[in-house]
Amino acid sequence: MKLAGVFLSLMLLLIGGVLAAEEPSVEKVADEAVDEIQAENAAEKAVHDAAVDRYERFRHAIDLWHDANLKGNKKLIKQYSHDLFMLMEHDIQYSRLALAGTAVKVNRVAYGPKQDRESTYGGVYSRPKSEFERKQSEILAKRRLAESARKSEAFSNRFRLFNDYLELMKRATEPAKVELVDGGDVDPVE
Repeated sequence: MKLAGVFLSLMLLLIGGVLAAEEPSVEKVADEAVDEIQAENAAEKAVHDAAVDRYERFRHAIDLWHDANLKGNKKLIKQYSHDLFMLMEHDIQYSRLALAGTAVKVNRVAYGPKQDRESTYGGVYSRPKSEFERKQSEILAKRRLAESARKSEAFSNRFRLFNDYLELMKRATEPAKVELVDGGDVDPVE
């Protein structure tokens, strides 16, 4: 019996030693976390820069279209209208890709490790889900504006619709705001 107990103790020590040997060091875990955060920040910066670029191109195309209308140049009006509609379609496609990326984040939070779900402060703050819903409604609004602009023939109406669309694009270039739901005045640190 004592031999079995000694054998069991030795096995537990060996298994514990093997498990401890396979545990990564604190420095390695910290370095990996820093690398992951830097990669996420670089990706977010690239997304932001692309949104700013699309916004600037669309704004410039509106100016060209507006100028062509003031001069009465029908050929340029048609060309710039086409350019604006293509830029809108490109932006909507890009927005759909961003929505898919946000859906992945929502799934990661919803079905990820328990500590990921708990990091939302007991349900008080859940950015990916609200971000997903915001992007989804934004795409719907962009599609409606694009369809209305295509159907409209009146200069003033198209000009307003193009600028409304431009305003939606501008929102994507602004920093994200944290939204708190009911109970948001609760300090998550306490």
